Amino acid sequence: MLNREKDEKVALTSILITFFLVIIKILAYFISGSIAIFADAIHSLTDTLSSLLVFLGIVFSKKKTKKFPYGLYKLENFASLILSIMIFFAGFEIIKEAFQYKTLTRNYFWPLGVAFISAFTSFLLSNYKLKVGKEVNSPSLIADGIHSRTDALSSIIVFLGVGGGLLNFPLEKVAAVIVALFIFRAAFELLSNSVKVLLDASIDTETMIKIRDIIMDFPQVTRIISIKGRNSGRFVFLEAILEIDVNTLEEAHEVSEEIEKAIKREIEYVESVLIHYEPLKKELKKAFIPVKEEKPTLHIGEADEFVIVEKYGDKFRKIERIPNPARLRDKGKGRIIMDFIEQERIDAVILPSPPPDKHLIQMLKGKGIRILIDENVDKILSF
Repeated sequence: MLNREKDEKVALTSILITFFLVIIKILAYFISGSIAIFADAIHSLTDTLSSLLVFLGIVFSKKKTKKFPYGLYKLENFASLILSIMIFFAGFEIIKEAFQYKTLTRNYFWPLGVAFISAFTSFLLSNYKLKVGKEVNSPSLIADGIHSRTDALSSIIVFLGVGGGLLNFPLEKVAAVIVALFIFRAAFELLSNSVKVLLDASIDTETMIKIRDIIMDFPQVTRIISIKGRNSGRFVFLEAILEIDVNTLEEAHEVSEEIEKAIKREIEYVESVLIHYEPLKKELKKAFIPVKEEKPTLHIGEADEFVIVEKYGDKFRKIERIPNPARLRDKGKGRIIMDFIEQERIDAVILPSPPPDKHLIQMLKGKGIRILIDENVDKILSF
């Protein structure tokens, strides 16, 4: 919630600053007749409208009614679609005007001064967005901050174009066309993103991989059967079917809640995570408990010995103790332990709580070894 409040503040700040730049650029255009500064005004207007859409998207995301129980998230994308078409037309008009442009620019110092102010202001705004984006770990704000750098570049191009005109170099039309290309790019990004979301396209591959990694970090999850994600506005909706190795439905529900919290903590703007879980169907026969100084340990490689247990009905019974073959080794402990597991035909490892070593979790799962979490593992050792 704190991140969203900061996003609202940044969006409002961006709207006010970019709208101010639009006003002074339009004034500079009327005073000077500079086609380049007019193009830059349109470019700034696209930024203002984009920031406004972001802000409205955040506000409307909180509005849920009986008719729209899932919220009005896609309103932002629908508006973006219409806006992108309008921006395309504006870009074409600027290029058309640039080629037909015959009016000599007057009062060069107005567009020069405004272009300088715009470049400097856009650079400061970019730094502000990047700073807040890093503070709240917001990729979208960081991306928006980088985009503001292109706004500064656009104004620098206008400054050089108008400055060239002042020195009798015909660069103003060239500057206008270059800025129009910036406008086309902004319009294309808006159009592409809007269409994808409105058609319920899947979220990007990088985010999906990160979500899969978060889920598989939980030792109770043995397999991801399926996972789907979509955007609605700037928010993400996820649905996953997982194979979970637990003893009761209550434990499965607790694991699902922890997975949901972890995803929402690591991935911004995740609005909903729907998890369906299925029990592990593989029969468990033989397991081991890593023990150090006669107590269960989470650090398998540092264990003094492994207590081998077999399952009889619903209970485990201790059958033997085997010294840890990797305990005296500085390197290659994981490989030695995996060889031991394969040699002894072990199905699972029993631990009192989730192990801190994520790499170990992945190694065990890669070999099909179940990780059983049992707070009462001491009772198994006492038999």
